[in-house]
Amino acid sequence: MKAMPRLPLLALGLLAMVLGLGAGLVRLGADLPSAFASQAGAHGVLMVGGLFGVVIALERAVAVGKAWAFAAPLASGLGTVCLLLGQTQFSGGFYLLGSVGLLASTALAATRQPEPFMGVLLGGALCGVLAQLVWLCGAPLVQGLPLAIAFLVLTIAGERMELSRFVPRSRAVEQQLGAILLGIPLSVGLGPEWSARALGLALMLLAQWLLQHDLARRTVRLQGLTRFIAVALIAGYVQLLLGGLLLLIFGLQPGSLAYDAAVHALLLGFVFSMVFGHAPLIGPALLKIQLPFHPLLYAPLALLHGGLLLRLGGDALDELALRRAGAWVSTLAIAFFLLTLIWRAQARRPRHVLAH
Repeated sequence: MKAMPRLPLLALGLLAMVLGLGAGLVRLGADLPSAFASQAGAHGVLMVGGLFGVVIALERAVAVGKAWAFAAPLASGLGTVCLLLGQTQFSGGFYLLGSVGLLASTALAATRQPEPFMGVLLGGALCGVLAQLVWLCGAPLVQGLPLAIAFLVLTIAGERMELSRFVPRSRAVEQQLGAILLGIPLSVGLGPEWSARALGLALMLLAQWLLQHDLARRTVRLQGLTRFIAVALIAGYVQLLLGGLLLLIFGLQPGSLAYDAAVHALLLGFVFSMVFGHAPLIGPALLKIQLPFHPLLYAPLALLHGGLLLRLGGDALDELALRRAGAWVSTLAIAFFLLTLIWRAQARRPRHVLAH
């Protein structure tokens, strides 16, 4: 499939992101149009299944190069369209189909390249299927949330392993990472009382490992895009550590301030920091465009984490105004980042991507 047909698929993911971010603001009291207000209860599903379901499946479809694999991002995108049209009875089925398609394309990639990182990506895709299955069965969001977190964290960890697989490490360090990653899917099967706390411990151990052994620790000393990526990754690992700590201490109690802080440290602070860091690499591969680096990219990254600090401060002080301000700043940061990428894509200058 050529580059241009990928753009409508990516647009479906962006549609889910816009709806999901607007729905999140509505949940904090923002007065937004009914298109957002009607999706307030679907904020989490839109961000996980609608946005990342499309983007990750599209990236995997491009990697395997099979036409059928593009049905996965299309199905996830149709799930969002169903939500937008009020056909909620169909949205869960489409999101599940999309996650199954992602699992199938990941399995194909694993047969072609039987490496440890592919096993991690496969585990992440399986967790994504199980999360969508739990939600399709009508369970509350929180019951599928540990699986959704495992889906995203394992996917990111697998991609980091792929990018840094040629970095020399001792066998003991590799075994340590393998044990931590195995603990993530195992923890979500411990039942509602213990799964969140066990997952939190596993995420903390993973963050500690990444901060100590990931390639970003070396590349942060370089310049240009390479340093930007490293800064985004390290900031994300700190959020992963914080989110894991909150899960370990407080678990997942829906409606509590600790729940809000933990979920947004992980799914906004960690995951979106990874998105900011990898987008200048993944975007050109998906859309066959050039994204010359510009230091302005640091501005939305700083806003993203600044907004999250405001939100976490609001959670700690039980101040709704701070949480709301943090949510607005984070939303503006994401919009700022996308606009900066569009501006760089229009720059039409030779790409200067340093090896990473």
